[in-house]
Amino acid sequence: MNKREIAKSALLAILLTCSTLLIPNVALAITRYVTTSTSACTALAPEPCYTTIQAAINASVTGDTIAVKAGTYAERITLKSGVHIYGEETARTILSG
Repeated sequence: MNKREIAKSALLAILLTCSTLLIPNVALAITRYVTTSTSACTALAPEPCYTTIQAAINASVTGDTIAVKAGTYAERITLKSGVHIYGEETARTILSG
Protein backbone atom coordinates (compact mmCIF):
# COMPACT_ATOMS: atom_id res chain seq x y z
CA MET A 1 0.00 0.00 0.00
CA ASN A 2 1.22 3.47 -0.78
CA LYS A 3 0.98 6.49 1.54
CA ARG A 4 -2.27 7.68 -0.01
CA GLU A 5 -4.01 4.31 0.51
CA ILE A 6 -2.74 4.15 4.10
CA ALA A 7 -4.06 7.67 4.75
CA LYS A 8 -7.47 6.72 3.27
CA SER A 9 -7.63 3.59 5.42
CA ALA A 10 -6.70 5.54 8.54
CA LEU A 11 -9.31 8.22 7.79
CA LEU A 12 -11.97 5.58 7.20
CA ALA A 13 -11.12 3.90 10.51
CA ILE A 14 -11.39 7.23 12.33
CA LEU A 15 -14.73 8.03 10.69
CA LEU A 16 -16.16 4.63 11.59
CA THR A 17 -15.02 4.99 15.20
CA CYS A 18 -16.54 8.48 15.50
CA SER A 19 -19.82 7.44 13.89
CA THR A 20 -20.35 4.70 16.48
CA LEU A 21 -19.96 7.30 19.20
CA LEU A 22 -22.71 9.42 17.63
CA ILE A 23 -25.26 6.62 17.42
CA PRO A 24 -27.41 6.59 20.58
CA ASN A 25 -27.41 3.48 22.72
CA VAL A 26 -30.37 1.20 22.12
CA ALA A 27 -32.17 0.49 25.36
CA LEU A 28 -32.69 -3.13 26.25
CA ALA A 29 -36.29 -4.23 26.59
CA ILE A 30 -37.40 -4.72 30.17
CA THR A 31 -40.48 -5.87 32.05
CA ARG A 32 -42.33 -3.19 33.99
CA TYR A 33 -44.78 -4.21 36.69
CA VAL A 34 -48.08 -2.59 37.62
CA THR A 35 -49.81 -3.24 40.91
CA THR A 36 -52.60 -1.54 42.84
CA SER A 37 -50.52 -0.40 45.81
CA THR A 38 -47.21 1.25 46.58
CA SER A 39 -46.40 -1.38 49.21
CA ALA A 40 -46.77 -4.13 46.61
CA CYS A 41 -44.36 -2.20 44.37
CA THR A 42 -41.85 -2.07 47.22
CA ALA A 43 -41.97 -5.87 47.38
CA LEU A 44 -40.99 -6.02 43.70
CA ALA A 45 -37.90 -3.80 44.15
CA PRO A 46 -35.59 -3.29 42.32
CA GLU A 47 -37.87 -4.01 39.35
CA PRO A 48 -39.55 -0.98 37.75
CA CYS A 49 -43.01 -0.82 39.31
CA TYR A 50 -45.97 1.51 38.86
CA THR A 51 -49.38 1.93 40.44
CA THR A 52 -51.08 2.87 37.16
CA ILE A 53 -50.97 1.13 33.82
CA GLN A 54 -50.61 4.45 31.98
CA ALA A 55 -47.52 5.41 34.00
CA ALA A 56 -45.90 2.13 32.98
CA ILE A 57 -46.87 2.70 29.34
CA ASN A 58 -45.47 6.23 29.41
CA ALA A 59 -42.14 4.99 30.79
CA SER A 60 -41.90 2.14 28.26
CA VAL A 61 -39.96 1.92 25.03
CA THR A 62 -40.49 -0.36 22.06
CA GLY A 63 -39.97 -3.98 23.08
CA ASP A 64 -40.85 -3.51 26.75
CA THR A 65 -43.41 -5.73 28.47
CA ILE A 66 -45.87 -4.52 31.08
CA ALA A 67 -47.06 -7.16 33.53
CA VAL A 68 -50.25 -6.02 35.25
CA LYS A 69 -50.84 -7.69 38.61
CA ALA A 70 -54.37 -8.76 39.56
CA GLY A 71 -56.60 -5.92 40.70
CA THR A 72 -59.00 -3.25 39.51
CA TYR A 73 -57.49 -0.27 37.73
CA ALA A 74 -59.81 2.75 37.36
CA GLU A 75 -58.19 4.50 34.42
CA ARG A 76 -58.32 5.05 30.70
CA ILE A 77 -55.15 4.13 28.87
CA THR A 78 -53.52 5.11 25.62
CA LEU A 79 -51.53 2.26 24.13
CA LYS A 80 -48.04 2.66 22.72
CA SER A 81 -46.87 0.79 19.63
CA GLY A 82 -44.33 -1.95 20.33
CA VAL A 83 -45.16 -2.27 24.03
CA HIS A 84 -46.64 -5.58 25.18
CA ILE A 85 -49.20 -5.60 28.00
CA TYR A 86 -50.65 -8.62 29.75
CA GLY A 87 -52.71 -9.25 32.86
CA GLU A 88 -51.33 -11.62 35.45
CA GLU A 89 -54.72 -13.22 36.08
CA THR A 90 -57.13 -12.25 33.32
CA ALA A 91 -60.24 -13.01 35.40
CA ARG A 92 -58.99 -10.80 38.25
CA THR A 93 -57.27 -8.04 36.30
CA ILE A 94 -59.90 -5.41 35.55
CA LEU A 95 -59.60 -2.12 33.72
CA SER A 96 -62.56 0.15 34.38
CA GLY A 97 -62.52 3.68 33.12
